[in-house]
Amino acid sequence: MEFPQETPVSKIYQDKVNGSLVLLEVFCLQHFSVKKLDDKTFKDCPSIFRLIYMICFLTLVASVMVFYIIEDEGSLSIKEVQSKNFLAFAIKTTMNLGIFGVVCTNVIQSYLTTKNTKKIHLTSMEMARILRDVLKCPVDFDRLTKFTMRRLLFTVCFFLINHCALILFKLDDRRLMSVVVGSLPMFMLFLCAFKFNIYVWWINNQIQYLNMFLKTIFQKPVTKVISTINQKVFPINPQISYQNYMAQLLEARKMFNKIFSISSLLNQNQGMLILMMLTVLLVALTASIYDVFIIALGEMKVQELPDKLHIISICSSLLLSIAIYCQKTQNVMCELATTLDVIQCEQFENIPTNVQIFLQSFYLQVNHQPVSFSAFGFYTINLTLLASIITGIVSYEIILVQFYAS
Repeated sequence: MEFPQETPVSKIYQDKVNGSLVLLEVFCLQHFSVKKLDDKTFKDCPSIFRLIYMICFLTLVASVMVFYIIEDEGSLSIKEVQSKNFLAFAIKTTMNLGIFGVVCTNVIQSYLTTKNTKKIHLTSMEMARILRDVLKCPVDFDRLTKFTMRRLLFTVCFFLINHCALILFKLDDRRLMSVVVGSLPMFMLFLCAFKFNIYVWWINNQIQYLNMFLKTIFQKPVTKVISTINQKVFPINPQISYQNYMAQLLEARKMFNKIFSISSLLNQNQGMLILMMLTVLLVALTASIYDVFIIALGEMKVQELPDKLHIISICSSLLLSIAIYCQKTQNVMCELATTLDVIQCEQFENIPTNVQIFLQSFYLQVNHQPVSFSAFGFYTINLTLLASIITGIVSYEIILVQFYAS
C-alpha cells in the first residue's frame, strides 16, 4: 500500500493561509500576529500591549453605552415606569445591557482564546496541504480574500443604508448624535456575525471539496471535476488500483478530522458570544415589535417608529444570516453522508473487505460526529432554531400585550 508523501507547506503558502484568516481578526478588532506560527517567539498568551488595548477598548465601549442611554430620549426613565409598562422597561434595559455584554465578550474572548486561534490557523494550513497534495485542488486564497472583502463591503453597505434611512428622520442635532453613537454597538454586532459566518463558509467549502473528492475516486470513466469555488477544471485519473483506495480514503478521513477539529475550536471560541448575541437579538426583536404595537395604539410617538423598524431590520438580518450559514453546514454534511452511503452500495462487490469496513466506519463517524455549530452547547444553530425563535417571539408578544391590557 503506497501512501502519498507529505511535502511541507511553502512559506508563501503559509503567508496566504495566515493572510486570509487574519483578515477576519482585523475587522473585528481582534488582530494578533501569526506571521511565525512555528516560531518559538509566538506566545500562546497575548502580549501586554493587547491587554492594554483590550482595557482601553472596553472603557470606550462602556462610555459609548452610557452616553447612548443618557441621550436616548425614547427610553423610559425609572420614574416613568408604571405597572403596565414595567415588563417592557425591563426588556429594553436587558437589550441595552446585552448589546454592551456582546461587544465586551467579543474582545475578551479574543484575548483569552489566542491559543485556540493558533490551533485553527495551524489546522487550516494542514488542510491546505491535503487539498493541494491529495485532492489536487489547491485553494485560491486570493479569491477567498476577495470574497471576504466583498462580503464585508456588502455587510457595511447594508448597515449604512439602514442607518442613513434612520438618520433622515432624525433632524434634531441632539437626537442625531444619539442615533450616531447608538449605531456603534450595533455595528460591532454586525462584525461579530460577519466573522462567524465567514468561518462557517470556509468550513462548508472544505466539506464540499471532500465530498467532491470522494465522488471522483470511485468513478470508473475518465471525468473532469469543476470546482465551484475556484472555477477551475481538475482532471481526475480513474486508473487507480483498489489497493490504493485505502491510502486516499485515509487522507479523506484525515481531512474530515481536521474540519471537525476546526469546527470544535470555533464552537469553543465563539460559542458564548453567539449564545449572548442570539439572546440579545431575541430580546431586541421582542421589545421593538412590542413598541410598534404600542405606537399603533397611539400610546407612543409616531416619531419613534423609524427607530423600531431599524432595529427589527438589523436584528432580523443577523438572525437570518447566522441560521442560513449554519443550515448550509447541515446540508453539506448530509450530502457527504449520502455520498459515502452510495459508494458502499454501488461499489460493494468491487472493493476489498478492508475498504468496505473503512467506508462503513467513516460513514458512522460522519453520522454520529457531524460538523455542526452550537450556541455554547445549548442548541444547534440551524433553520429549526430560527423557527423556534420566531415562535418564542410570538409567545412573548402575546404575554406582553396581555400584561399591558391588564
